[in-house]
Amino acid sequence: MQDYVLVSTAVDRLKNGMFGQLRRPLLLVETIAAFRNEQRRPPKDGQLPEKVRSNPKPKALSIGFGPWLTHAAVHIRAAALAGKLKIYLAPTEGKNYPLGAKDGGEPELLVPDLLRLIIPVRGGLPDHPVHVRRAPLGSTINRSVLWRVKTGRLLVKRAEFDGWYRREKLKRKWPSQKESELPRPGRPRTNELWAGRIEKFAYDNDWTARQPIVVLKSMLANHYDSEPPSDDTLARLVDRIFQETGDSRFRRKKRRSSRKTPLI
Repeated sequence: MQDYVLVSTAVDRLKNGMFGQLRRPLLLVETIAAFRNEQRRPPKDGQLPEKVRSNPKPKALSIGFGPWLTHAAVHIRAAALAGKLKIYLAPTEGKNYPLGAKDGGEPELLVPDLLRLIIPVRGGLPDHPVHVRRAPLGSTINRSVLWRVKTGRLLVKRAEFDGWYRREKLKRKWPSQKESELPRPGRPRTNELWAGRIEKFAYDNDWTARQPIVVLKSMLANHYDSEPPSDDTLARLVDRIFQETGDSRFRRKKRRSSRKTPLI
């Protein structure tokens, strides 16, 4: 099992590669500062809690930026569903399957059709896929396989992930590679120009993501001669800016889907 790692470990490594060279997100900086100020604030009655008196040195604070982790998790899940990155299933430590692989055996490969039945957590594949959809009628996936998935853990092979990671890095599409002097493959993008204009509106306090995208599009059309992108493209640009900067001025309110999915 030393040749395999959990999906969450692969997600964390991809996140570091995608965003490792960027500045710490502003929202994360503000959250850490507020937390530390709260820790330094003296209590109202003048008495420190017993836990603080016995251990005056606070523990190291470890807070991550959710959008970075979600983006990496979505990227890995998309690669797995497309068959570009293989995902394996192994029993949870200390447990054996009634059918299939046992502790110490080789993990079994999961086909993309089976991975689609696993309900994503924050856009990605969980280490322990507890929630799994029912197999569609006529599918060759039987119930025993689904139960093995629900009681197992998802892994990736180190060597295969390393190769996929290098290929993704060569595409030069990661946010951490934006400042690189090397040219990106493909046609030149005009989205960078519009992203800069959106940032200018926000930094000048003319617009924030709390306002509708249609308001932003109207402002862009009035200030510039060229036709602005579509509403969907502008929304993606605003989301990307928030993802890279962590600035709350670019944080859009997302609607949650009310659709319920049948589980096994």
